[in-house]
Amino acid sequence: MNEFYASCGFFAESEEICLSVQKAKYYDDKQVSEMLNALNNEPLILVVMVYLAIDTGLRRSELTGLTWDDVNFETSQICINKQRHYVFGYGTIKDKTKTEAGVRVVTVSNRVMQLLKQFKNQQIQQRLKLGSAWHNEHYVFVLDDSKAISTNLPYKWFVNFLKKT
Repeated sequence: MNEFYASCGFFAESEEICLSVQKAKYYDDKQVSEMLNALNNEPLILVVMVYLAIDTGLRRSELTGLTWDDVNFETSQICINKQRHYVFGYGTIKDKTKTEAGVRVVTVSNRVMQLLKQFKNQQIQQRLKLGSAWHNEHYVFVLDDSKAISTNLPYKWFVNFLKKT
């Protein structure tokens, strides 16, 4: 078994998974195209987040739990094996995925990988500026002060972005 897959929590060769079917709401191709065009004037963190969500279908808790160790730049794959969410009275916690079926490896497009590389380079530059003040938690989505973003921030950003477009 591939070492990358094993590190993501895949231990069985095959597994039958039962999923309940719910009617989902989707953006059509035209709406997605308009949305992606409107991202040209947005901060890179939002651009990466939106492209990644569209390309992979990640939940916001999975997006905010994503670490650089989960991103394999050589294979263009991302390991989804944890999430972050807010629990009233406790704050933000890191936890396993919502369901066992949520542990997975997804292959992403070349465009998303390019954006992730650009974003990682931007973070490296910011880390060099901050020096020892950088919080080294390895999350993909952090603020300029290197603290992991709030688990609700992707939703808030996206709603504000949609209002502008």
